[in-house]
Amino acid sequence: MPGVIICITIALATSFISDHYGGPTMLYALLFGMTLHFLREEGRCLAGVEFASRTILRLGVALLGGAVYSETVSGTWHRANCNGCPWRNPDHNHGCRSGPYAWP
Repeated sequence: MPGVIICITIALATSFISDHYGGPTMLYALLFGMTLHFLREEGRCLAGVEFASRTILRLGVALLGGAVYSETVSGTWHRANCNGCPWRNPDHNHGCRSGPYAWP
């Protein structure tokens, strides 16, 4: 499916540009998608682009939601970012897992 290959190429290119030059990946993806929109109307790429825009995108959103949920439930996000917390104070309970007011 040439459409899926094009979508994967756009995703890799936007990630590369975002990592090396800064800026939001989603903005770059939108710009690349707008410039290559004409491929969606072409018969050869249509099936692959539709598959990527429906099935693969839904799978990615579901996996991202699962990752956010698991980090929230396990508390790994807060533990990873707790050292830079401006309220890191033993007298103030802000949900941190350290200090006398640590929650289990």
